[in-house]
Amino acid sequence: MTMFDKIRSWAHDRNLIAGGTPQAQLNKLMEEIGELAHGVNKNRNAEVMDGIGDAVVVMTIMAAVSWPTSVSLPPSSTSPPRIPPSAITTPAQEATSSLPSRVT
Repeated sequence: MTMFDKIRSWAHDRNLIAGGTPQAQLNKLMEEIGELAHGVNKNRNAEVMDGIGDAVVVMTIMAAVSWPTSVSLPPSSTSPPRIPPSAITTPAQEATSSLPSRVT
């Protein structure tokens, strides 16, 4: 079972798919995006990660509400690619990195 299947099952158990509307999910998504923006603006990484996760959940439910009879994708046979820790930078690292020269 994929993460998206688990989200849809969770939403189904709470009647968010059959009893929901795209408009209600859009309103919830805007609320979550606001929380995400707050975390970004305050440089709170845990809040950013939580906001991204919440937005993914809401968008998954919104898709299920909007297209309840759509064909589900087959489960992936491989795990998604992982980002190596060395490729992840902090805002402080980004601020001190050199910017590309401006092309005129």
